Amino acid sequence: MRINEEMKNRIRGEIARNRMNQKQFAETIGYHEKYLSALLNGRLEVSEQFVDMIAGALHTRPEYLKAADSFRTREEYIKNTVKGSEELKKAASVILASAGIESQFNGDEMIIFEAGKERRLAPESALTLLSGMTDIVKAYTLSCLNVNIDA
Repeated sequence: MRINEEMKNRIRGEIARNRMNQKQFAETIGYHEKYLSALLNGRLEVSEQFVDMIAGALHTRPEYLKAADSFRTREEYIKNTVKGSEELKKAASVILASAGIESQFNGDEMIIFEAGKERRLAPESALTLLSGMTDIVKAYTLSCLNVNIDA
C-alpha cells in the first residue's frame, strides 16, 4: 500500500506528539531519513508489518495511522467502543458461563465470581479478557445471541 495524505498527517502528528522530528524517528526505527521520507510521501509501497512497526514505535494503533478510525490508543478504542456495549456484555457473560464462571455487570464494570471470590473488572479489563478469547468462540457466541458481528 502507499501512504495517503491522511496517513502521512497522522504519522507526522504522532512523531511530533512523541517529541521527535522525522530524522530522529527514522533513527529510532532504524531507517534512513530519506527512505522514511519517500515512504511517507507515497513514493514507495509500505507493508502492513511496517505500519504495525511504526505504530508500536509511536505508541498508537495501526488502525489509527491507516485512518481506519479515530482512536489513537487501545485505551481510547476500548473506552469508546466497549463502554455501554450490551452485545459485548452478553457475549462475555455467555462465554464465561460456558467455562463455569458466573459473572454480572454493574454499569460498565464486570463482576466475576470464582472460587467464592468476587473480582471487579473495569470495562477496559473486560474487553482485554474478551479479546484474549478466540475469534471463533466470540463469533459463535455472538451468533447464538443473534448479534450482528459486522455492525
